[in-house]
Amino acid sequence: MTTVINHRQRQVPNSSTLVNPYVFIGRPSKWGNPHPVGRTCPLCGFTHSQGHAIVSFRQWWLAEGQRSLRAEALVELKDKVLGCPGGLCTPDFCHGKVIADYVNQYAQ
Repeated sequence: MTTVINHRQRQVPNSSTLVNPYVFIGRPSKWGNPHPVGRTCPLCGFTHSQGHAIVSFRQWWLAEGQRSLRAEALVELKDKVLGCPGGLCTPDFCHGKVIADYVNQYAQ
């Protein structure tokens, strides 16, 4: 099962001792949320609150243009621990939850 932790709160597991290796999902990785919080978004021109950035990420993630990225996620992120750097993120309120939910639903 793919799960999410907050990277900034130092809840980062030692990946060498885990069955599920840790994957950083912040910018500039390909798993980072392209919709930043608190500054003008380069994709849509909005200044997002955290909640709006997550909603925008979900729409972006599920768009046709991200089909290949979602396919990569099914292979690369299955059974991993995803570490998000968002200062206000929690495992249930994070763009990583969008990714983890997708992988957990569709990975075989």
